[in-house]
Amino acid sequence: MILIKKFLYKLTPLIAVFFYSPLIYANQISDLTIEGISIGDNLLQFLNEKEIMEGVEKTKNHYYYLKEPNKYSEVYIFKRFPIYDYVSILFKRNKESDYFKKKKKYEIELVRGEISFINDFKGCLKKKNEVIEEVTSTFPGLKKSENLFSHPLDRTGRSNVDTTKFSFDNGDAIVLQCNDWEESFRLSNNYSEGFLFRIQKKEVDEWLSNY
Repeated sequence: MILIKKFLYKLTPLIAVFFYSPLIYANQISDLTIEGISIGDNLLQFLNEKEIMEGVEKTKNHYYYLKEPNKYSEVYIFKRFPIYDYVSILFKRNKESDYFKKKKKYEIELVRGEISFINDFKGCLKKKNEVIEEVTSTFPGLKKSENLFSHPLDRTGRSNVDTTKFSFDNGDAIVLQCNDWEESFRLSNNYSEGFLFRIQKKEVDEWLSNY
């Protein structure tokens, strides 16, 4: 169901989208929000610097399998969100010489929300298909692509990912994803699994695919 009020478009229950002009929405990834967080926001709007640094330390090895594992930092936010069980955020690790330029220091380039479907891959896919229909009807002009692959983190090849991506003209993307970790691998790494909704810049999309 889509609720429209003035220039506020709310995709219920998973996406809130604010359009400054209804004519430009198809090209503006920054107009989408996940739990009030948008691409281009500064992470300092949501966490203080100490919380950010503590979060970065916990996730510093999460992307070791990528060719440039240290290009971005990730921080998780766990609280009582209206929709998602948690939200995670990626921002670029600036060079030391640029590090204290606050405007760009914590600029958000990916926002991701998860709804858990532990040991319920079919339930996750059902939710994903519901959201695919809503995104398709709301953004009919976006390019859609689908992919089913084994997650590179699990070298046994038994952990699967089902992904649907909607691409804007500039390469920014909306990504809907279901993870189905092999159970012993999931438990040994203390992973959650379920439905993921991501909004991301083109550069992050390319980075995540480069392994």
